Amino acid sequence: MSIESRRERRFIVRVGRGESVLAALSEQVRELEVSLGHVSGFGVLRSVKLDLPTAAGGRTGAYALEGPFEILAVSGRVRGVDEISVDLAMQLARATDAGLSCVGGRVLDAIAEDVELSVVSFDE
Repeated sequence: MSIESRRERRFIVRVGRGESVLAALSEQVRELEVSLGHVSGFGVLRSVKLDLPTAAGGRTGAYALEGPFEILAVSGRVRGVDEISVDLAMQLARATDAGLSCVGGRVLDAIAEDVELSVVSFDE
């Protein structure tokens, strides 16, 4: 099934130092009455909590990681007006004693250092 949107809005969500990325995005989705939208963006995270799918079909436990992390890629969706839903996946990089390390997965929580998210809202 596919649905064509003939009207869309675009907006930027800036998430400042120490703020929760998911909470800030949820608040903007609520305020701007986004029924369905796509999220992309960039920036730096202070910390992140991720999980991954398992071969059995469930999800792993949460991986709580301290940064800083450079956001290499972020993609997701936002839904709701009455009930807000934010689903994000990120690919992240950080410097370690062994060199560069990359991690990624579904975002359960993320604390920003400086993040900008672009939301395209499909309104009908």
